[in-house]
Amino acid sequence: MKKEFKNWLIEDYGMQENSAYARTKNISTIEKYYGDIDSIIAAGKVATLLSDLSYSTDDERNHRAPAHNIPINGNIRTGSATLKQALRRYLEFLQTTSKTHRSTQLEDILDTLVEALAEFKPVKKKLSYDRSEVRDFIQQPLLKHLEKALPNINWEMEFKINSDKRDSIDIFGKVDDDTCVIIEIDTERADQVCKKYVSRQALTDDQNSIYVILTYPNQNCNSKSGRKELLKYKNYLTSLTNLSEIGTDLEKYIYFHRL
Repeated sequence: MKKEFKNWLIEDYGMQENSAYARTKNISTIEKYYGDIDSIIAAGKVATLLSDLSYSTDDERNHRAPAHNIPINGNIRTGSATLKQALRRYLEFLQTTSKTHRSTQLEDILDTLVEALAEFKPVKKKLSYDRSEVRDFIQQPLLKHLEKALPNINWEMEFKINSDKRDSIDIFGKVDDDTCVIIEIDTERADQVCKKYVSRQALTDDQNSIYVILTYPNQNCNSKSGRKELLKYKNYLTSLTNLSEIGTDLEKYIYFHRL
């Protein structure tokens, strides 16, 4: 499994070979003191291990001993963080590769949804949309497009999951009582995208879900640096989505689509 993990880091995650080798060695180091990682995960104890590997700046400032029993050669906080990050990557690897070996209703919906988004064209193609135009040229037409492409899903616009909260989802698809599709339409701003992701995932934390981030061009948020930052956070959000499944029977997917 470790060889497959290294190959995945290189081929799918884009790591250099030396970095991928180092992450694999980190997993071996954890196993030396805690035992087989896969057995720990199967026993539902990986969350405890992740917690043990946490070592904050406050811990460092107060010279506290780490919760884990792995000797660190050098700075304890940095070394612990490196091990924790390697474990998170390994968990992501397991989640990603396990998905490739199963076919579920939600995966079938995702495949159809991806095709529908690829076929969708705004009513009016523009180099920059303001918010009112987004509603008229993108949001409403997309809702009608999805109703035709995925008629078995109950689609709504500006949907509020919780009546006590002001947050409303741009386009919400109810598959059944515990499965949904969330589509948020935004400019390419990482802060805006991430804030919505956090709130929507919290509101649907007990549901199987497909989360779609659809971005549109806007002259005030259309810089190369903005796209680069969003790309960086794309990897973070993908990792969080995969990790949210750990220890549950839930399926969580995230998909990015740019108009």
